[in-house]
Amino acid sequence: MALLVLPFVLWFVAFIYSAFSLTLLWSWFMVPFGLPGITFPWAIGLCCIIGLIKGVPASDKDGSILSLAIKDFALVSLALVIGFIAHTFM
Repeated sequence: MALLVLPFVLWFVAFIYSAFSLTLLWSWFMVPFGLPGITFPWAIGLCCIIGLIKGVPASDKDGSILSLAIKDFALVSLALVIGFIAHTFM
């Protein structure tokens, strides 16, 4: 049972992490342009919209939920690290 629930829990944690990262990146790079800051619920909504628009690439449809969640977590972490480095030079 735990093997069935674990991938969904990991996907959910990766989704929340994406929303948190979006909130940080928005405050670092969009607020200085005069746009309003976004809250965490707003970031969750934006992540939902982006996920619906982005869809699942054809090459990932055969992958497991666990591998997709790990890939999403890694890509968001990479964006957050690169964004942090760029933010430190501003």
